[in-house]
Amino acid sequence: MKGQMNMLKGNSLTFIKRITAFLLCITAVMIFMRYIPAFASANAEEAPSADAAPEYKSFSDLSGRTVGMLTAAPFEELIREYIPDVGDIQYFSSPADLTAALGSGKIDAFLTNNAAAQMMVNLDSSLAIFPETLGDTDYGFAFAKGSPDLDKWQAAYDSIGKERIDELWDIWTGTDDSKKVLPKQDWEGKNGTVKAASCDSVPPLSYAGDSGELMGFDIAVMLEIAKVLDIHLEFKGMEFSAVLAEVESGKAQVGNSSLMISEERKKLADLMPYHKASYMLVVRAAEEQAAPDRTPELQSSSDLSGKTVAMLTGAPFEELVRAKNPDVGDVQYFTAAADMQLALKAGKIDAFLTNNAVATMMINQDADLALFPESLGDNFYGFAFAKNDPDCAKWQEAYDSIDKKRIDELWDIWLGTDDSKKVLPKQDWEGKNGTVKVASCDSLPPMSYVGDSGEITGFDIAVMLEIAKVLDIHLDLTGMEFSSVMAEVQSGKSKVANGSILTSDERKKLMDFVPYHEAQFVLVVRTAEKETADTSFIQSLKDSFERTFITDSRWKMIFLGLLRTIVMAVCSGILGTLLGFGLVFLRHKNNAVINKLISLYSSLITGIPVVVILMVFYFIVFGKFDTPALLVSIVGFTVIFGARAYGLIQNAVTAVDGGQREAALALGYSEKLAFRRVVLPQSRSIYFPTLKTQFVMLLKETSVAGYITVLEMTRAVDLVRSRTMEAFFPLITAAVIYFILTWLLTRIITMTEKKLSKKRGQRRIKGVD
Repeated sequence: MKGQMNMLKGNSLTFIKRITAFLLCITAVMIFMRYIPAFASANAEEAPSADAAPEYKSFSDLSGRTVGMLTAAPFEELIREYIPDVGDIQYFSSPADLTAALGSGKIDAFLTNNAAAQMMVNLDSSLAIFPETLGDTDYGFAFAKGSPDLDKWQAAYDSIGKERIDELWDIWTGTDDSKKVLPKQDWEGKNGTVKAASCDSVPPLSYAGDSGELMGFDIAVMLEIAKVLDIHLEFKGMEFSAVLAEVESGKAQVGNSSLMISEERKKLADLMPYHKASYMLVVRAAEEQAAPDRTPELQSSSDLSGKTVAMLTGAPFEELVRAKNPDVGDVQYFTAAADMQLALKAGKIDAFLTNNAVATMMINQDADLALFPESLGDNFYGFAFAKNDPDCAKWQEAYDSIDKKRIDELWDIWLGTDDSKKVLPKQDWEGKNGTVKVASCDSLPPMSYVGDSGEITGFDIAVMLEIAKVLDIHLDLTGMEFSSVMAEVQSGKSKVANGSILTSDERKKLMDFVPYHEAQFVLVVRTAEKETADTSFIQSLKDSFERTFITDSRWKMIFLGLLRTIVMAVCSGILGTLLGFGLVFLRHKNNAVINKLISLYSSLITGIPVVVILMVFYFIVFGKFDTPALLVSIVGFTVIFGARAYGLIQNAVTAVDGGQREAALALGYSEKLAFRRVVLPQSRSIYFPTLKTQFVMLLKETSVAGYITVLEMTRAVDLVRSRTMEAFFPLITAAVIYFILTWLLTRIITMTEKKLSKKRGQRRIKGVD
């Protein structure tokens, strides 16, 4: 027996090692592809276009806005000349700080030169050049006032020729880094060494390169002049604001840092012009919110005849679809938008109904989808309250007090493509009026969904927080399936619900709503012709892996779901088994009332689907109590598994030969002792194998706990799918993890059974004392 146990353990460990090695190999390959360019697609990535439409198109659009510039750039008067009503002017120490402030929304534009502006928008597609300049001037090298070196440098510069200067300009403002190489100072340098003060953070004019040495257009021009003068240059990098001071103090003989010549600077230093310059503003690029203009597979309402249309469970809009075409073939319901998208692409359905916000985001992300050209009607998104709830009027009043420009601004942010702007404010107000529980759909981006941090986010949440600030309340958000949010409010577990809920006459009979934005009913269909993929299979696989696991550490959500699945299964299995044994012992007390109650309990629980039992516990039994959903699920699964365990053990006890009980009684055992010491142990070989199967079934059944808002593993995978709009890696991951868990559980129970059988074989009846 011991040899068999060791063999079983060895086989188990070998299998675990193989599975682990396989998963590690897959992970290693994906990470290798993530960092080794050789696995990238053969199609070279094109540089972003510098022709992006700007967010602001005229100086009047910048009224009341915040504009940034580099510290020591004396152009505040220039800005106010063109934008008299500018809101504020802020100063930053480097261009990197300017771009970061612009991207985060701390400023709305920043002043720079034409070279830096062109390079920035070439590298960052979220930036655009403001269409109007603030005037022209020249870049200049700075010398101390009255320095005799200025004339020498000017003469040397004039001897170089404009063609060479223009060639250098094209190289250093371009995108081909392989050409951006400075010549070595290999001339003799008979006329000594000259110290040059250079800003090290204003590419492409002067900046610290990858090797740490200063480079850029300014440096390249200076080296051309140095070669003519037969001098060597000793460059010293520093912040933009220190360059002129370095020259004025005599620590450097010449300064460069994309200095744009101005009357004010001429008072401080002598400046030698070396290239034309323009004062320009960089702003954010206007976000494309409209769905791409693709040819849809279905192009008119008549094309819907005989077709299958889908919508989310809990969306009562079948009549809306049939009003468009009475001959629609079938209407199907799905629990998540990502499932509808996959079904559409797989050909299981021909269209699905959603709102304009969700549709726009999906079509922007998936080239295989298109917007059906005919709208199914206009409506409003609404926050749902229980019928006749007086708080609904308070929320409506608070919403009405918010500037509608703010609501439109939030709409543009959350439907846009710049994720850096999608940041919810902290609830840092006092919250004198308490905390309000909110039921939120967690799988409908961009309206309400689980963000990268694991918290509920989206346009709905952003608007709610604006209202909460006015009401001076705090929000306690709970994520769940769309089909559960309104039931959550009706049961009293939550005060208000959100999740891109479109108000309708049918819903208004059940709930009260605070409308907060116009909405449209639209259909999403397949494109007439699929766009040709421009990436290789390996690259697509790599990108999918990154989006599923690496991007913003989404693996943590899956891992958290795995832990909760294990906790539910283990706790419910142990407690349910104890409950089953307890009911068997009660049954053998032969109390008629107790026996009838136990039989009723067993029949009732085994005759109702698992998900219905969980929802009854969550919405009814614990409906008025603030009980965590995870605890409710453990209680629910314990009750379910207890009924199954009771049935299995009781049937096994009944199957034991009656002679065993009579023999025990003949030996002097009491009825209770005979049952516990003789009958029950012998029944173990009958019920244990089936109980093992029920344990495995329980583990898999925990996947429905998401219906009562528990973020178990299947729910976590669904949330990842709702963000990535991909199925391969999330579903394969879930399948592999469930397989490993069930295999391990089976092996553990089998080994436990072997040990118990061994102990039972060693037992002997000792008789009566």
